[in-house]
Amino acid sequence: MLEYFANPKIFVSPILNEFEIQKDFCYEQIKNKFGEKYFYIKKENNKDIIIFKFIEALKSVLPINTIFDSRDTFKNSNLASWRRDGGGKRNYTIIYS
Repeated sequence: MLEYFANPKIFVSPILNEFEIQKDFCYEQIKNKFGEKYFYIKKENNKDIIIFKFIEALKSVLPINTIFDSRDTFKNSNLASWRRDGGGKRNYTIIYS
C-alpha cells in the first residue's frame, strides 16, 4: 500500500498490541516476514504460550512518522475486540492520502 501513496500520513487506529499465536501457517508466515524477534514465550497456567508483538512488528515496516493510537483493543473495554468479546462489534480503519 505504501508504494501507491506519495508521502502518506499514516495513523494506526487502536489495535491489539500483542496476541497469542499458535505454531501454524499464520505463525510461519509472520516468522518468515519478521523473524523471531517479535515473539516471546509467556507462562500461563504452567503452559508456554507464544505471544506475537504485533504493534512492534508494524512499527518496523511503517514510516517513522506513523502515528499510533496508544489504546489496546483487548484492554480497553470501550473498543471492540474479537479476542476479548468473541465477535459482533468491529473497529474501522480509514486510509487516506
